[in-house]
Amino acid sequence: MPPNLPPLPAYDHASIFPHAKVMSSSQLKLALDSFVEFTERYVLGVPMDESKALKFGRLFAACYADRGIDPQPYFAADKLGPTGLLDAMRDALRKLPRLPGGEAEHAIFAEVPGTDWKIRVTLDDWCPERRIDREVKTGGVPWTQERADNDFQVSLQCLALALRDFSPPSVVELQWFSTKQRGVGGWQTFKTNRTAYQLAHVLDTIRPILRRIDDAYETKG
Repeated sequence: MPPNLPPLPAYDHASIFPHAKVMSSSQLKLALDSFVEFTERYVLGVPMDESKALKFGRLFAACYADRGIDPQPYFAADKLGPTGLLDAMRDALRKLPRLPGGEAEHAIFAEVPGTDWKIRVTLDDWCPERRIDREVKTGGVPWTQERADNDFQVSLQCLALALRDFSPPSVVELQWFSTKQRGVGGWQTFKTNRTAYQLAHVLDTIRPILRRIDDAYETKG
């Protein structure tokens, strides 16, 4: 990255494990998928290379939240793709304004019942008055309604809101931007939510992994 290019907003890693008894949605998903990889990354500190897809997603999220950011120099510095992708990104952002009264990059901390842990989720756009949670996704793998209805990150967002506010969002609006060369750009919208039964299932899923982390790394107290 050129030294004169301001850094994009960075995630607050100091607020999550191993610095605090707080787990992010990506940490929980990794721990559930592969406890070995979770240990390597967050306990042993093995550096992880950031793929171009992740860099593009981070740039897209930053430009969605702050419409004053010019994506071109970041796009060029990281060689994120052809000019057509950058043009499609700009066009897509013009067509999808922020939620009225929304709060971008809204972090939520919620206590996990039955543990001394908290979870942290970050909502791309959150309208507290109407309780709309907008999640912005990028990538080449198509999203479907079934995928939106079962996505772990969305489930954890709904759980965090339910635990903090005693009520889940009224709706989760998932907006997917395709990065495929064919059909690149545009938005595909999926609306989803989670039932009380689904939220209870998510809670039952994350409690054991939090206890396993306690037992493995003596994080209690």
